[in-house]
Amino acid sequence: EVVVTSRRKEEKLQDVPIPITVLGNKNIERDRTYDIQDLTKRAPGVTATTPNGRRTGISIRGIGKASGNDSMEPAVGVMVDDVFMSHVGMSYQDFTDLDRIEVLRGPQGTLMGKNTTIGVINYTSKAPGFIQQGFVEGEVGGNQQTGVLPGAFKARASYSNGIVDDLLAFRASAFINTQDGDLHNINPEGGTYNERKRYGGRLQFLLTPSEALRFRLNIDYAEAHENSNVKPKMFEPATFLNGSPRTNTFTSRI
Repeated sequence: EVVVTSRRKEEKLQDVPIPITVLGNKNIERDRTYDIQDLTKRAPGVTATTPNGRRTGISIRGIGKASGNDSMEPAVGVMVDDVFMSHVGMSYQDFTDLDRIEVLRGPQGTLMGKNTTIGVINYTSKAPGFIQQGFVEGEVGGNQQTGVLPGAFKARASYSNGIVDDLLAFRASAFINTQDGDLHNINPEGGTYNERKRYGGRLQFLLTPSEALRFRLNIDYAEAHENSNVKPKMFEPATFLNGSPRTNTFTSRI
């Protein structure tokens, strides 16, 4: 039985008259579905343009927004625990410690707001629990071009436990995702382009004063510092091979 919250309440997936794709926790962990690009490989009809945070654009059924203007409001909404991500760059991150991902196709403006004309991607994180549980997971990779270790490092961790039995619980999670890019800068400053440098965390509290009433506080933070979607520096010779002057250059055109 798959339970979703696509209509602002918990329902069985079979009872919801909306075209939905649901990825559960086991599938997310098995397939490493952590960012929007990963999701496009698992959810039919979902595509994304993600060269950087400003140009992130998500489409469903071939319709959506992909522009260099980050002030444009998206037509496909992204929500985390029922909180709308108001800026396009907020979806340019890793989403970890998830319970499920729901992809709602078609207009959802009545339930989810004006920025959901094409659909919604709804991330639901794992809730705090009163039983102690946690995990730590890491990945390390090398770089064949430079021989540097680690060329890639990824880590995810989560811990949950009760503070007051049957009344107050918490859950804390964090992630880091670093990876060298495919273009190496041979200038003195070094570094790479099209790299990964992301990190973030989430702290949740769950208050259950009664069986019919519960409050959940979610504090979320994520950052990305990446050299991506850039034009590498170019060397422009002053003459052609035969010695004649080269007056029409990229710089002169600009």
